[in-house]
Amino acid sequence: MAPKKRKDGEFTSINIESLNINGISTVKMVLFEDYVIETMPDVIGLQETKVNIDNLPPSMDIAGYNHAVNERSSDNKPGGGLAIYWKDTLPGKIWSNPRLKTESKAKTEIIWLLIEAGDSRLAIVNVYMACTSTKNRNYIDWNTEIYNQLNEDIAVLRDMCFGIIMMGDYNAWIGRHKGMQNNHPTVNENGKLLLNFVSNNDLFIMNKLNTGTSCVTRKLDRRNGTNITQSCLDYFLMSNESRTGTWHFNIHDIHEENGLATDHKLLRITGSILVTKTTKKRRRARPSFTDNVQLKKYKDDLKHRLGKIGLNRFAKNNMTMQTHLLHNEIKAASKQCLVKKTSTTKYKRKRRINKKTRMLIEEKKVIKHQIRTHGKTESLQDDLKQKHHEIKDALIEGIIEQRKKVRLDLALKDPNKKTFWRMLKRSPIKNVGLTAAWNKDKKLVFEPKEVKKAVYDSFKGRLNGYDNPQPEPPKMKEKKTKHSKKLSKPVTLSELRNLIPKIKKGTTCGPFDIYAEHIIYGGITLLQYLKIWINNMLEQGKVPEFLKQGRISLLYKRDDCLDPKNYRPICISSVMLKLFTRLLNTRLEAIVEEQKMLSELQYGFRKRKSTMDAIMVVTTAIEKANIDKLDAGNFTL
Repeated sequence: MAPKKRKDGEFTSINIESLNINGISTVKMVLFEDYVIETMPDVIGLQETKVNIDNLPPSMDIAGYNHAVNERSSDNKPGGGLAIYWKDTLPGKIWSNPRLKTESKAKTEIIWLLIEAGDSRLAIVNVYMACTSTKNRNYIDWNTEIYNQLNEDIAVLRDMCFGIIMMGDYNAWIGRHKGMQNNHPTVNENGKLLLNFVSNNDLFIMNKLNTGTSCVTRKLDRRNGTNITQSCLDYFLMSNESRTGTWHFNIHDIHEENGLATDHKLLRITGSILVTKTTKKRRRARPSFTDNVQLKKYKDDLKHRLGKIGLNRFAKNNMTMQTHLLHNEIKAASKQCLVKKTSTTKYKRKRRINKKTRMLIEEKKVIKHQIRTHGKTESLQDDLKQKHHEIKDALIEGIIEQRKKVRLDLALKDPNKKTFWRMLKRSPIKNVGLTAAWNKDKKLVFEPKEVKKAVYDSFKGRLNGYDNPQPEPPKMKEKKTKHSKKLSKPVTLSELRNLIPKIKKGTTCGPFDIYAEHIIYGGITLLQYLKIWINNMLEQGKVPEFLKQGRISLLYKRDDCLDPKNYRPICISSVMLKLFTRLLNTRLEAIVEEQKMLSELQYGFRKRKSTMDAIMVVTTAIEKANIDKLDAGNFTL
């Protein structure tokens, strides 16, 4: 029975396949590509590709498909290499847990694929577990570490996705499990790990859905070189919440059908996923930081949320995970407490008509009177139509002038005059946005992707040159000086307290929707966690890569507004990164001033000095020179 449509969306079919390919050679890759093009699966995962740096594969591209490859470990490790393919029509992307360590075994044994389904996501993982035969008992620890990583991944993805599907070669015997015939009668160590994993994460073994008489996935299982059996080592797992619609599980002997030399059978599941209606994402409004009651609630709620984590537990995480935790808790507390109030009072808009519009209205009345008196003529009708358009233009012009006047009055009443200067710098073109642009071929483009590419090409060419790209700068050797300890010493709470007032309020947020006010009003509890986070970065001498991202904004300068070269890009960084860099800048300034490394003639960007002082010095010197010249002239005379 076909799945029914729902009010909040509709079902769409999907088929996912899994195959232990037992090594990819040039010939096998051609056969595999022919199979994929013929059957057109939505997603297919491969295990034991045996691809590594020493064994470079042929081109693994398949027309109409995206793919990701995890290379096999080249240092005599059990991992066999993974690959996953998905249709380029599917909105999919590879996902990696931010807490995943670089040296983790899961780096090569797990590939997560996220499929966008409207407003929701479906998570699909391809995984390989090492065989735990008598010779390889030490690989139990290897597989245990991978399962631990999968537990962490699922805990994160359950909040992000509506369903989780897992496929791969688990090398697990789970005994004569209910609903699975002809399975290996015993349970091995991998089988125990798999069954515990399924139970702890509320997963369902989809091999049970097989309606045939056999659930054998590996044809030849040689033990001790003599006894040959058939067993089930490859599995499909699914989270119970994603079992909507109708799902089917099938096993196919791909060796006989396609000539692919593998001792494993192909597993396939077909079913349906619920695609929710896609809603247009609107930019979040700036939180309200003017209500003292709300600010106190935000401070208390943030303290409560951070208290659940605990300072000791927070300190044990790496700096990337610490950054994610701070971002998440700040945004959660802000969403809960800092609600922007909407005014309930309805104001009637007053449109005042200027003198020009009134005169045009009177002229229109005269034309109407002539039509009533002398009848409709072609010339009078044309005059009436023309006058109507003139009145319309005059009304619009009057409304614009009135708005400018009101805004200017408000700006002048601002004690800090920020609004006034903002209006003074405001350009009418700047508010329109770059909706069209000239590309490098001097063609006008309107599509958002093409406009972005035109802007990118413009600034790329300006930076590097199209024909003569600049060489990469030489890498500088790390040199520790006597000032290095002062620069990288642990930060104190008092030092952070002195930094907080220097953060400017009312500024635009960076790419992570964290405003300066979030840090300013966070309280002492937030400072304690920021202290641990900053000290972690100072100790390691690194900053999380994702924190270096910024939001690019284009400011119009002059001339043709369709030419990207007439815009100046500015990068808006994260507030937390600004806080860290301000700390380093404060320490650098103190060291430079203490050691008197700058010339006395350096006036710019220094405390208690400005360029006005330099102008005053130059002006005084010129005046003194003129006076000396006059005095010298008088003496000669």
